[in-house]
Amino acid sequence: MARMPIHRTPLTILCVLLSAASAEAELLINELAPDPAGADTGREFVEIINASSISEDMTGVMLQFANGSEGAVWRTRWEAEPGLLLAPGTRFLLADRNWQGPGQAQVEVWLGLQNGPDALRLVRGDSVLDLVGWGALTDPELMEATPAPSAPGAALSRRPDGWDSQDNGADFVVADPTPGWSNFRPWALSVLTVAMDPPSLARIGDPLLLDVEVRNDGLEDWPVTTLILAAGQERGTALLDACPAGDVRRFSWQVRPGESGRVALGAVAVAPGNGDTIVLDLGAVHVGAGALFLSEIMAAPRRDEGEWIEIEAVMPGDLGGWRLRDEGGEWRDLPVRTLAAGERILLAQEPVALEEWILEARARGGFAACDGPVPAALELAGWPNLNNTAPDGRAFAERLQLADPTGLVVDHATIGGLDGKAPDGLSWERVGIEPAHPTGANWGTCTARTGATPGCPNSLSTPGTAGPTLTVEPAVLDGAAGPGAVHLRFQLIAGETGWRARLHDLWGAPVRDFGGDDLGTGPRDLVWDGRDDRGMVLPPGGYVALLLVKGGAGGTLRRERVVVVVR
Repeated sequence: MARMPIHRTPLTILCVLLSAASAEAELLINELAPDPAGADTGREFVEIINASSISEDMTGVMLQFANGSEGAVWRTRWEAEPGLLLAPGTRFLLADRNWQGPGQAQVEVWLGLQNGPDALRLVRGDSVLDLVGWGALTDPELMEATPAPSAPGAALSRRPDGWDSQDNGADFVVADPTPGWSNFRPWALSVLTVAMDPPSLARIGDPLLLDVEVRNDGLEDWPVTTLILAAGQERGTALLDACPAGDVRRFSWQVRPGESGRVALGAVAVAPGNGDTIVLDLGAVHVGAGALFLSEIMAAPRRDEGEWIEIEAVMPGDLGGWRLRDEGGEWRDLPVRTLAAGERILLAQEPVALEEWILEARARGGFAACDGPVPAALELAGWPNLNNTAPDGRAFAERLQLADPTGLVVDHATIGGLDGKAPDGLSWERVGIEPAHPTGANWGTCTARTGATPGCPNSLSTPGTAGPTLTVEPAVLDGAAGPGAVHLRFQLIAGETGWRARLHDLWGAPVRDFGGDDLGTGPRDLVWDGRDDRGMVLPPGGYVALLLVKGGAGGTLRRERVVVVVR
């Protein structure tokens, strides 16, 4: 989506606002940045405004600074040249030497401001024209009524421009720096929070729910507005309720992105007053497989090997900058290491204990499909909190998120989404890099007799043999004893063009639709996790899987049935 510019031209309606200012106010400190983002040198500024209705002669006007720790000891930072005139509503920008910020400064001087508690004032002779104090001040000589707040990385701005109630705390707000132009526009919106559920998408067409919180930063009340929403090439709309100046509103949108990779999210609003276009950046969502993915998770170990997480690389790359976190937890940096394509890495709560457990399991004949060297188990800088049961207000036990060096969540895994519990003593395994079918589950409980496959191919993704006849493997889905999923495997042969499959109970009622495709000959592998179309766990008993295979004319060439037992 092409980004449309946000206009930031100086307002021409200042005369209306300034006429409401205090009758005593003429020259005012309108905006200041005592603690800008990054180094202060070359980024500090003080903006002076003429809040009267006539031009002001600034001859003899001085800007003075006082360190709050010293009290009212004033030091002159700048004095106006004789004959300097400032027109009504005009701003005069004093910038620090070697000015690096936006806007054209009229004067560059050494400002030497501090982060607070400190103060600035404008004086001419014995008259104090304006006084602004910020931070934890208590000295009345350093402020008007109450101090303005501290503003680390931002600016202190009068709202609206030129307004002076003789109370610094009431007149100034923390805002984005706008040196040389209006502090606040009549029409403005800013994004406060964006919540995405889920945090990443496994495949194209999966639903994403956005919940967005915006604030009206303009001077005018925002009426009911239709927002134009974009997720890559997908478009939608959302209704933004009427929002008075300074208030906060929320809107939601469910979208199914139609492309893979990093998909930009945004919203466009048209300002009701002047028709300006305001673009809201809502971040991005990752769709499909990334360079790394979560492969297996042990959240509830029965033995002393501790919790662990397996990550696999799709392509060669460095782990540097990648991060991991649990739901609501802090981001933790992955160890610096280069992985080859297809290589797995184990992150362990107890690395030595996990390696010992792997050796013992192999000695007992475990991991038959994996006889290479024991993979090294690495530590994180602090272990995430992997919940085994769902806390109050949450339907799942845990959700791990994996983010790339840009901060984009590339992959996630939700544990305990059926009953709110992590599988006891069994790992949570990925079936494939991407789900094989739109209705197929891509995670399930490990079916290996060892209960886990750290550093080895997952039991759920181990290739099976698919012939023309529909088969089920294993024959029994036993959630309590181990298997958390079964594979329904079959193959389309010459002359067969497509298929559909459904699961019925013993009375013939459909309980799960597996969908189908028209991709022609080849093997198919459907993974069933014991849930119906509503996501509910089916009760123990027998179920019948029905496969319909289609030919070139669209007719059914063959029907097959197989019994699936749920224990």
